[in-house]
Parts: sequence; structure tokens; C-alpha cells
Amino acid sequence: MPPGAVIGAQFQAGGFYDFTKWQLCIDDEGNLFQWIQDSPNETRQEQVFLGQDAVLQLLLRFEELGFALLPDQLPAPPPSGCSDDYLSTYLLVLRWNGVEKYVIAPADSPHPDRHKFQALWDAVHAHLPKQA
Repeated sequence: MPPGAVIGAQFQAGGFYDFTKWQLCIDDEGNLFQWIQDSPNETRQEQVFLGQDAVLQLLLRFEELGFALLPDQLPAPPPSGCSDDYLSTYLLVLRWNGVEKYVIAPADSPHPDRHKFQALWDAVHAHLPKQA
């Protein structure tokens, strides 16, 4: 595992009254740190050890799907005209093998490479200590 490799992710709920948000960081030693906010007054932290092999598999998946070539921000779908058009937002960050890249994606982005972002999101999300 190259020293300094890191994967980050962040989720922000889109509902007007949904305060759910979380962040995670996976380091090059295989540690996953997660910060979770379920309400304005409730936050918690969790940590799990994934191991370097699991992290390397994630890094290879990022490379395989061409994460470095995705645009920094995927477009949002057109508004429906409803006042509740608050979209959840997803962020992935990668620092590995000379690449420092982030991609922000709103829910239901119409971008043709949205499936690549979703596959990476799902791969990272599968390692969460709590399925947030």
C-alpha cells in the first residue's frame, strides 16, 4: 500500500427537515473513521479496521472505473418545480498514486458516468460501521 493513500466520502441529506450527514476517511493503514450527525444536537464517531487488503481493493476499483477522469461535479437533474426539490449530495475524495481528486454528485444526476460514481459509492458504503 503506498503511504499516504486515502479515500474520503461525505453524505448530506437533501430533505428540508433531515439533518443526516456523515463523513468518513479511510487511511493507508486500513482504518476507517466515520463522523455521523443525525440531528443538529446529536453527533457520534465510529472507527473500524478494514485492513490494507480491503483498502487496496477499493483503490483498484477507483482506478478501474476511471475516477480520476470524472468531472469534479456531476450535474443535478432538472428541477421539478416543487418546493421540496432538495437533493441529497454525495462526495468522494481520492488521494492515491499521484491523483488527488474529488467528485460531488447530487442524487439522480443525469450524467452518463453517474453509474461509475454510484458503483464507487456503493463499494465504499459497504464498509461503513453503520449503514447511514
